[in-house]
Formats: sequence, C-alpha cells, structure tokens
Amino acid sequence: MSIDDSHDDALARYEEELDRGEAWRYPTTPGDEMPAGMPNPLVIRVTGVSTGTVKGEDLRFLNGTDSDGKRWSRIIGSKTFRETLLDGILSEWSDEKQAFVETGRVGEVRPGERVAIRFRGFSTIQSGPHKGKEIPSLKVDRPDATAGVSPKADEKAADDDIPF
Repeated sequence: MSIDDSHDDALARYEEELDRGEAWRYPTTPGDEMPAGMPNPLVIRVTGVSTGTVKGEDLRFLNGTDSDGKRWSRIIGSKTFRETLLDGILSEWSDEKQAFVETGRVGEVRPGERVAIRFRGFSTIQSGPHKGKEIPSLKVDRPDATAGVSPKADEKAADDDIPF
C-alpha cells in the first residue's frame, strides 16, 4: 500500500465518520407539524455514539440505521435523551409521586442495540422557573437493554412491534 492509498483510506474513514446520516427532527413549537420525511417514531439499530462540535459546543450524537438502510442521527442534548441513552436510566411513572421514578440502570446505548424515539406532542412544565412553558414530549425505548438482550445487528426480537 502506498502513502497515497493509506491517506485515501484515512480520508474515507474520516468522511464516513462525519456523515452521521440525516438529522432526525421534530417540532419545537406547539402547532408546528412534524417536518416532512421525518418518521415518527424513529426506529433504528444503533451504529454508535459519536462526538462533534456545533456552534463551538462539543456534543454527542446517536447514530443508527433504520430497517430500510437509511442512516439517521440525533443530538443527545435533552434530559430525556441523556438519561436514557447515555446514563441508561430506566424509569416509570409513579402516581403517588406524580413523577417518573428511576427503576434501574442498563448502561450507555451500544452498537447493535435497537432504539425507538417517538415525538408525543407537547407537555407543559408544571413547576420551577419555566412553569407554564410548553416543551416537546419524547419517549425513548431501548427494548434490547430493558430485556437484558445482547445487541445483535442481524436479529429481531420475536415479540415486539419494532420492525427489525
């Protein structure tokens, strides 16, 4: 292999790393529609978590491929995304506490794991300095992690509604 071939291979790997796929977007203002071409839910097989800089800020991205082979990415910025995808926090609603409570931890999302993200509309903040503000409501599911299944890129769970 020549120096030029080695350089071309390194450049191709770098370009591939930067091409995370199409950014998955959802409405950020009440009354707005889901952007054209955005699936809801987005269901992907994770290819990895990458880092990048946007407007001078270091960010992490969830990267994956849907059942049609299309590549998608999403910034892991919101509390919901960070807690579910990076911290691996499992939670469920508590009627008693009127809040979600932690029920366990499964670790950071891993390549090969299935993830489904659904935009559920908007919810209103009930307390604190932003009380009354409407914010996007998102649900993130990690069926392989919650079932204790090791992620496998070519396997589909038999009893779920995720299409791969």
